Amino acid sequence: MNNYKISIILPIFNQEKYLEAAVESVINQTMDFKDIELILVDDKSTDSTAKIIKKYSDKYPNIKPIFLDKNSGGAGIPKNIGIENATAPYILFFDPDDILLDDICEVLYQKIVSENSDIVTGNL
Repeated sequence: MNNYKISIILPIFNQEKYLEAAVESVINQTMDFKDIELILVDDKSTDSTAKIIKKYSDKYPNIKPIFLDKNSGGAGIPKNIGIENATAPYILFFDPDDILLDDICEVLYQKIVSENSDIVTGNL
């Protein structure tokens, strides 16, 4: 059983242009990547998004792919499905056209632990 510290959920629809950079920004966190569970929820993309997701999930056991059978029309359903599949005590959402700061997982996790908080946010 894995004891992930953070589950990161990415709701994705037709993001082939940005997805690899987003995933790499998670893999390259200063927090050890083995402590992160990355859940990629494909909302029935019609481009090569699914192929990119499969490439990463085949390479890393802590990347969980979820492929929806039909497009939900927004990010809410994919986020909720990601939450249902998350196993870490903390969840971080971000969009596949964003790139995480290198230390954001470590900084937010340390803050939540040191302050015994239920939630932390950033300003960017």
